[in-house]
Amino acid sequence: MIKRRTFIQAGSLMALPFLLPEKLLTAKPLELNSTTFQSQKDQTWNLLGKVTYGPLKKDILKVKKNGFQAYIKEQLNAPSEDSQEILQRIHSTQLDIKYDYNGYNVDEWRPITYLDKDLKFCRKEFEKVKEKGWHEWIRPGMEVVSANWIRAVYSPWQLKEMMVEFWHNHFNVTVNGDMAMGSCMPTYDRDVIRKHAFGNFRQFLEDVAKSPAMLYYLNNKSSQASPANENYARELFELHTLGSEHYLNSLYDRWRDVPGALEGKPVGYIDEDVYEASRAFTGWTVADGSFIWRGGGREEFPDTGEFFYYDAWHDNYQKRILGHEIKSNMPAMYDGRKVLDLVAFHPGTGKNICRKFLLRFMGDDYPSSLLSKAQAVWLQNINSPDQIKITLQAIFESPEFLNYKGQKVKRPYEFIVSVARATEAEFTPTMMLQWQIMGMGYKPFMWPAPTGHPDKDSNWMGPGAMLTRWRTISSILYWKGMGVFKFKFAEQTPGGLSYQAIADYWSEKLTGIRLQEKYRSRIAVLLADNAAPDSIPTINETQMEQKLTMLAQFLLSTPEFQTR
Repeated sequence: MIKRRTFIQAGSLMALPFLLPEKLLTAKPLELNSTTFQSQKDQTWNLLGKVTYGPLKKDILKVKKNGFQAYIKEQLNAPSEDSQEILQRIHSTQLDIKYDYNGYNVDEWRPITYLDKDLKFCRKEFEKVKEKGWHEWIRPGMEVVSANWIRAVYSPWQLKEMMVEFWHNHFNVTVNGDMAMGSCMPTYDRDVIRKHAFGNFRQFLEDVAKSPAMLYYLNNKSSQASPANENYARELFELHTLGSEHYLNSLYDRWRDVPGALEGKPVGYIDEDVYEASRAFTGWTVADGSFIWRGGGREEFPDTGEFFYYDAWHDNYQKRILGHEIKSNMPAMYDGRKVLDLVAFHPGTGKNICRKFLLRFMGDDYPSSLLSKAQAVWLQNINSPDQIKITLQAIFESPEFLNYKGQKVKRPYEFIVSVARATEAEFTPTMMLQWQIMGMGYKPFMWPAPTGHPDKDSNWMGPGAMLTRWRTISSILYWKGMGVFKFKFAEQTPGGLSYQAIADYWSEKLTGIRLQEKYRSRIAVLLADNAAPDSIPTINETQMEQKLTMLAQFLLSTPEFQTR
């Protein structure tokens, strides 16, 4: 359960004079805590809040009519292509770019153009602009980020978008890893992450390993025999598959001493496994048009920007990984693929991935019984083309998930998207939005460490982090005149409602719960100003918009909105 005292201490409206309207700063401040609202969110809202970036009324009605399991099955069978509405929004978006570098001075808005392009096209474009510097290098990646913002806000396939974000964090790469990284991001997102989001993990793992984005980021692009670069192999074991829990080097320094290793079923891995695995991936590189001198002659790589296996760089000698011996001089790419088999099928990988699923969708205090169930389903479907989908369905249909009442703090990306969805804003991403969310500690496609963004509540609940969140609400409401968020609160409010009923309407719309009577009455008095709280407003639309903006500022600051 989320520690409410963090919010209670920092959540007094008296503590936020820079954020909330003066009329809400009363002598007896309203406290943003668990007693502000009447009760817990209803079950439908609670469940949808965990598998979407924010429940919409139409989804709530659908689930109440057809049931949550029907909704989940529909979400898990999302189409592979974007709808025409999403495509239109993406292709009508203009993304700003501004820099002064190396004699080039640019300040303009450009359409999104890289999303449907292949690696060869993106690589050629990179060669044209690479002398212009960082803003041009990262441009394809920033276009992908912007398109994913749009999908997260508007797509009806919310679970797919949440899983795309999940996998981008799990298989994290950054556009700052190499000057050519940005050119890899459209295909990495489209042909690797999105393609496999609900698929088979072993197939997913190989496409990640062969993706130029990962080859550049973890330096396997240049890995060749004597000595091999171990960066990718290290993260393959520690982050992508078995996880740090199964790193046993502090206990064992010889492979044969690891329990189960002599039977080919070691319970974990040690540094020897990492070193040997790094040799297996030598020669896995990128066709970047480079050349080498070999045997007195010059050999050139193709210049497609795609994965390329160069056998002359491969270490062909025997290897031993996770208790399995790989013989010398095996066929091309056999060694690396065998390593991917070993780590993908290891029980520890199922445990590590399923734990991350539960952290993402439930929170830090997920039930341990569900982890065991999810891991069993994962292993039972290890060769299924829908392994990930089947495992997620088992989680979402389990009694533990359906009855779970815990809450999870929204990470900054999720928070921004949920504001847009809850307020029904007309949303257009810009680079300003990218810099703003980076100021909140979340860095889409720019997180420097291979770990990806942390998914523990404690990482996002410090005083500084919460202060930035509240300030961001003001920024968002300021952005309504700058083209990022465009709200029409007055138009969304049903006619004929009293001030009290308006407070109820927006409380339930944004948080899923009605305010307690004492808070409801005080908010209604503040909205009504000199009028009676139970009267129907007679003010003009501009005045009403100002009052509703004030109300939204309050509600978006509450723990009920900041968590799911």
